[in-house]
Amino acid sequence: MKRLHQNCSRRRAGRAGFTLIELLTVIAIIAILAAILFPVFARAREKARSTACMSNLGQLGLSLHMYAQDWEGCFPPAGVGARDSLFDYVNNEQVFRCPSVYRESVPGNLEDWGSYQYYPGLTNDGAAKARLLSDREFLHNGRANVVFLCGGNGSLLPSQWTARGWELPEKPKAEPPPTSAPGMGGAPGGPK
Repeated sequence: MKRLHQNCSRRRAGRAGFTLIELLTVIAIIAILAAILFPVFARAREKARSTACMSNLGQLGLSLHMYAQDWEGCFPPAGVGARDSLFDYVNNEQVFRCPSVYRESVPGNLEDWGSYQYYPGLTNDGAAKARLLSDREFLHNGRANVVFLCGGNGSLLPSQWTARGWELPEKPKAEPPPTSAPGMGGAPGGPK
């Protein structure tokens, strides 16, 4: 019996690490778990962004209604300066940016409304399900968030937009980067 015990302890002492097969098995299991979990985490992150976007749109919708209350039921007109008229009601520039839109992809000519589309020309006596604000693109897992004139909000698929008779949101057109005149020394802030 003593001899058997000595042989076992020798084997354990000689085996200092894991075999290659054991290591490869553990790495394969970790890779499979990562492949399963990464898409889940990406969807959860996009759901959080969609919720933040809906919150931004809700705040903008409330500020538009407060504006309309102060201006006898009229919403701000379209064009430059419409967004600036809301700064008495919304003091945060980040509210005009959807968290799912990357900073580099938002051009500067978005009719003053950041990454959202404003539908002017409405009054408080308009149709309750008229759009007031929406995303410019279907960024939230194929959906776009929208705020209705009645104050409600929702997240709609493109087929739901067309079923309501709405045109799909206009995608922003990127402005070409500014070019410098010959002999002016390159990009702004560069050497002259």
